Amino acid sequence: MRDPDYDGIEGIFRIAEAGSVLNPFAIEVLTYHAAVEYELDFVLNRLLPHPEKILKGRPKLSFPHKARLLAALWPYDPSDADKLNNVLKAFQDLRDEIAHPGGTDALAASKAKLDDAFRGIEPEAGSEPSMLEIAQGISMFIANDGTLADFHNALDGLARSIGKFAMMATDKILGKAPSDRPDETEC
Repeated sequence: MRDPDYDGIEGIFRIAEAGSVLNPFAIEVLTYHAAVEYELDFVLNRLLPHPEKILKGRPKLSFPHKARLLAALWPYDPSDADKLNNVLKAFQDLRDEIAHPGGTDALAASKAKLDDAFRGIEPEAGSEPSMLEIAQGISMFIANDGTLADFHNALDGLARSIGKFAMMATDKILGKAPSDRPDETEC
């Protein structure tokens, strides 16, 4: 074998320097990628009659294999399985770009590709959805339970209802009529 002419001490310094300049976006991508992979495991464990035969032990299925397996087992419209697979592939590509960087332009292109694929399952998403929004939107799509925007709208309505109820209860406890209060019925 040829001598690689590698200086381990220089390597130690390069590694320390890499750790001293943590990239918040990279941390976000890796964190939410792992969270989505957990959700894939969760769903596959429910769809497969004997999930332990494929999901336990070594070698472990990779993220792309789990995504394709979910698409193959998809109990809903097959075109939706394709949309889900597109967004999961784009998420994996972005994760790979973080792990094996090809430069700022490649990273931006991977994120833009993920954003476009995400809008395929979440049409109301903005031009640059956050990684949290993408991960949560994937979860809602897998559940076939509406969109993330639907969920946010339901939460907003619930918050307004609870806010109104809380004010009415406070008024009752304090012996005030609702008309004694300025219009504060919205949260």
